[in-house]
Amino acid sequence: SPANVPANELSPADAASLILAHGGVPVLAHPGFLGGMEAAGRVLDGAPIRGIEVYHRYRSSTRHRLYLELARQRDLLITGGSDFHGNDHPKNGALGSYLTPPADWKALVKRLPGL
Repeated sequence: SPANVPANELSPADAASLILAHGGVPVLAHPGFLGGMEAAGRVLDGAPIRGIEVYHRYRSSTRHRLYLELARQRDLLITGGSDFHGNDHPKNGALGSYLTPPADWKALVKRLPGL
């Protein structure tokens, strides 16, 4: 389509640095889509990422536990969410089906400037 404009992709390190430079908290989203724990670890090793999405519509609680342990090992903030993309999206989790636990949410908010 004429409106389709190629986008430049940032590396995880560049994206995280840009987020930090503007007062945000970079979080690795959807680590399960990277191809395994080793791949997630390589991304975390190479970028100034401060958190990881632990709670997501993964198909098993085993993955939640794995990413929770990874977060604890690396002293990362913990986030999560339903990843809701609308009622018509295939494989969609229900809105609010995965929430960040209150203690983890408070830890994240403490890291945000001006809140």
